[in-house]
Amino acid sequence: MERPVNCLRLTLANDVGELHRVRPAVEEFLAERHVADRTRYIVQLSVEELVVNVIRHAYEKSGQRKILLEVRVEGHDVFLMIEDDGKPFDPRTAPPPDLQKSIDQRRSGGLGLHIVKGLTDALTYERVQGRNRVTVQVCGNDN
Repeated sequence: MERPVNCLRLTLANDVGELHRVRPAVEEFLAERHVADRTRYIVQLSVEELVVNVIRHAYEKSGQRKILLEVRVEGHDVFLMIEDDGKPFDPRTAPPPDLQKSIDQRRSGGLGLHIVKGLTDALTYERVQGRNRVTVQVCGNDN
């Protein structure tokens, strides 16, 4: 099967170690398409934060699971889609961390997702056939 020219699809296990394989593949894909440095940085950060959240929080039981990652380039914009079969979770509804409190005083978690929401241009969520699908858009430019 031929891969669409402007789309990278990877299937990864629910193991944080998979990021060692994913990072360079995403970087090479984006660099080959001349995606701006800042956009590549935001996409890589988003991939890492969203994939780690799925691995750490989506599954109630241990065992091998598959996560689908798709990176698509349209003009200067990059769309990142992550799909998993974990428990339903809409990241848009996650409360922001209380940044007024010290690290010791605030609840753990949520900071990475907060950063992704702040750096990306759009974040959508849908539950499709028992699967979570999160899509992020990063608008790029010629810089």
